[in-house]
Amino acid sequence: MEMSETFAATVAGVAPVIWLVGALEMHQYAKRRADESRALEKLYAEGRAAAEGGDPGTVREAIRLMQERVEPVLASAESNMTLRKAVYSLWAVVVAALLAAESGSLMWLATGGGTESGLAWLCLVALVAGFAAVTSLPVIVTYVEMEQAIKRRREHAGNIAALLAAERRSQAGPSEPPAGA
Repeated sequence: MEMSETFAATVAGVAPVIWLVGALEMHQYAKRRADESRALEKLYAEGRAAAEGGDPGTVREAIRLMQERVEPVLASAESNMTLRKAVYSLWAVVVAALLAAESGSLMWLATGGGTESGLAWLCLVALVAGFAAVTSLPVIVTYVEMEQAIKRRREHAGNIAALLAAERRSQAGPSEPPAGA
């Protein structure tokens, strides 16, 4: 594989587009994370406001409600931390490769070029990695987040079922001891 004017011009035109698409995707991903943080801060502020100046029973109830509301948001944020680090690290590597390909192809075009096969391979690998990142990262992130949401829904359903069972038992009154006991 050797550099050609057509290939270098294609790389110079395509690499920034991949970079832009990826940057927009990463911005949306970061925006969702920031929204989660703001929601958590809002829950804490509401809990603090409800607890301020109240009697001990009101304060305990406000803390309990805040904990109930904050726990799922916090659990989601913590479980996504490894995924976030991986996504941001992978994107940083892809951006570095795209920058090298873009710079190399523009330099090749500006200097009249040659037959650098190493640069041609770098450009090819960078573009493929960029295409892979902008197509697969959103799919992987969405899949992981959906799996975590399903898990949380199952946990909530189990908690609701346990609460309903406890409520039915309390409404049924004290149970009678089994016969023969």
